[in-house]
Amino acid sequence: MELDLCLRPPRALITLTGEMDLAANLVVVDALNDAMRAECFDVELDLGAVTFADSAAITGIRVAAMVMQGAGGGLTIARLSGPVTRVAELMDADDVLRKLHGVVLDLV
Repeated sequence: MELDLCLRPPRALITLTGEMDLAANLVVVDALNDAMRAECFDVELDLGAVTFADSAAITGIRVAAMVMQGAGGGLTIARLSGPVTRVAELMDADDVLRKLHGVVLDLV
């Protein structure tokens, strides 16, 4: 998995490419921490190029949203790939992803 982090306080864009699993969650958590240290509390998560996702990835997205909300900010999903959507549907968590799905921030 590749992760690109673009910081533009108070916003951040995290773009993931490749496979998203438990190990990837740890990398995303590090990126969220970097964003918050940079005073970016409105985080956009772009999952459009994720080629594989498992249940740990969906759980990680839920946890990331709770962490950002607890820090007084928010997490929005810019784009969803088919693999992410399919796993969320199997977990009956697609409603959570739909609530987080928003408009792409102009950060690049």
